[in-house]
Amino acid sequence: SEGLAHSMIDYLYEVGCQAIKFQIHLSEYESSLEDEFRVNFSYEDKNRFEYWQRIEFKKEQWIRILKHCKANHMIVGASVFSLEALDFINPNNIDFLKIGSGDINFNALINKISKIDIPVIVSSGMSNWGELHEIKKLFSNHIKNNKFSIVHCTTEYPTSPENIGFNNVRLIEDKLGIPSGLSEHSGNKLTAYYALAKGCTIIETHVTFDKKMFGPDSTSSLTIGDFGDIIKANNYFKK
Repeated sequence: SEGLAHSMIDYLYEVGCQAIKFQIHLSEYESSLEDEFRVNFSYEDKNRFEYWQRIEFKKEQWIRILKHCKANHMIVGASVFSLEALDFINPNNIDFLKIGSGDINFNALINKISKIDIPVIVSSGMSNWGELHEIKKLFSNHIKNNKFSIVHCTTEYPTSPENIGFNNVRLIEDKLGIPSGLSEHSGNKLTAYYALAKGCTIIETHVTFDKKMFGPDSTSSLTIGDFGDIIKANNYFKK
């Protein structure tokens, strides 16, 4: 709900969060009535299309949400999953864009984003090195201006400790010569502590008020309180 989103923004601000990212889902352009749940977590939705349709925000809601973030002096980003979502959110209203690991071969979306002068983060997910080299080429102008990063991401929700693959962060930096980081879904703040200790400069994680809340990502998320502990740890490592 929009109310929960505003509550999250205030709580994240309270624990010292400086950057926040939202997912922009438009059911009509990324799902259908034939799109079944991969894991059926919902009591009230028959399929993924009904779920996306029920939870998607209208434009006026996004305007209020983004305005709230800016009032709290937060850097605001968005993951977009369709060409229409990119137009819908309007890159002029946000500070950075994220390309999710599932869209690494969504050429039309990637090409369109590559022509926008805005910082971009890409999740590696199940990509191979050839695909990562290709996407790096497309964003050569962004790289020149230090506005591009590929972050390591394991597409397991929640991610078990042995599958996080911290070594891939350094591999991406060494092989591609660009900044990397960790997009993680372990649901365990120790993952972020370790990443900070290893010198990771970008860490992305999902957050929730409580890991037992309704939703597909709650078990893979950190509580906002735990996220605040990570921010404190980051401030410590900066000293």
